Amino acid sequence: MQGLWWMKYNYGPENLVTIFGDCEWTGTFNKEGTDGFGEWTRPLRHNWSRENALFGLLFTLFGKADWSTGGRMNLKDGICTVHGDRGEGNEVVYRVNDNEWWKVHYRGGPGEDGENDIEWMYKWLKVVDADGKPTEHWDEWQDWVDAPLPHQGCGCGEYKSCFWPFWGSCLSRKQIAHNMIMPNKTQVVNFRV
Repeated sequence: MQGLWWMKYNYGPENLVTIFGDCEWTGTFNKEGTDGFGEWTRPLRHNWSRENALFGLLFTLFGKADWSTGGRMNLKDGICTVHGDRGEGNEVVYRVNDNEWWKVHYRGGPGEDGENDIEWMYKWLKVVDADGKPTEHWDEWQDWVDAPLPHQGCGCGEYKSCFWPFWGSCLSRKQIAHNMIMPNKTQVVNFRV
């Protein structure tokens, strides 16, 4: 579970994160992260990369506040929840294998209407392992970073780093969403010191 993770298809500006690298852990589980139960929490203020664009810079500023995220873990079944109030909510992450998890956002929380209706989902792909070695997902990450935006909006040209807040006004909602999942070459990172 340690390493650098790419949030592929994430609509938010977060691209890379050491999700479990600086967590506080409680519970009973093995070091490999394949068995056991517990809770995790981590601050939002560091070790996330965000787009060097208006939306990403706003998230970077919000991340400087003393906010955190966390969740519950059922590592035996490969299930982890993510939410600001320690796991209650509608975001669940499912392990596919050691280097791939899928994060699913449901319309409702457990026991609520829409608890089985998927709003959106994206992949957590490990691009660098805990030893600093690239994984099988590294080349794909590099290809995505080097690719041009699929759709050109007003005022941005070919740049992925667009500060003009109305760049999407010339695009359809689908085109805007397609552009939003593309990482750019310049990332803003707050490192823990």
